[in-house]
Amino acid sequence: MPLSSSWVRRVAAACEQPRTPAIVESPQQELLSSASVDGPRQIASVRFVSPPVPRTHHRLVLNGNCRDVQPPNRVVLAPYQRGDHHDAVRSVYAGAFDDAPWPEGWDRFARFDPQGGFVAAGAVPGRALGFCASFSGDTSGYISVVAVLPEHRPAEVASARVSAACTYLRGLGLAEVKVDAFTDSPPVVRLYERMGFTIESTFPDTE
Repeated sequence: MPLSSSWVRRVAAACEQPRTPAIVESPQQELLSSASVDGPRQIASVRFVSPPVPRTHHRLVLNGNCRDVQPPNRVVLAPYQRGDHHDAVRSVYAGAFDDAPWPEGWDRFARFDPQGGFVAAGAVPGRALGFCASFSGDTSGYISVVAVLPEHRPAEVASARVSAACTYLRGLGLAEVKVDAFTDSPPVVRLYERMGFTIESTFPDTE
């Protein structure tokens, strides 16, 4: 992309100040100029900086039947119970997404439906391996969180919880079930497609 005459004048002005590093920025360019100790000899470089590209989501929808998937051996799938699973689910979220745990009252907001949450547990009492949360609207259901600890990520662990959530939401008489997935996570998108979901739309991440 050619530089404008005003940009060239700004570069020249920056280079005329000896021994003083200067940074000149535009929305797409960044100039770093520094003068040598000897005086006339100067070094200038121009680096083109691309603006960050926001991530995008696929919105996938299930209009037909969801594939029935059972959890792997030694993994038990159970509906969410606050007394048994509250702290364990917070730890799963932190471990799955390398993030801070959910706040203490994460399961007390108005739309949370405990019966639409499913926890995958292993042999260790009180320890969850994964969690799935779903919500219901007037005509459609939405699967909002599918989290699995990194060391327990065979596809069946996630698929079994998605299958359970779809069965629950369909049992409420809802016509469709929706879920979002990042477009740069092809394995996750393929998992939902194998379950029977199809891509409905794509939109930018606004968070």
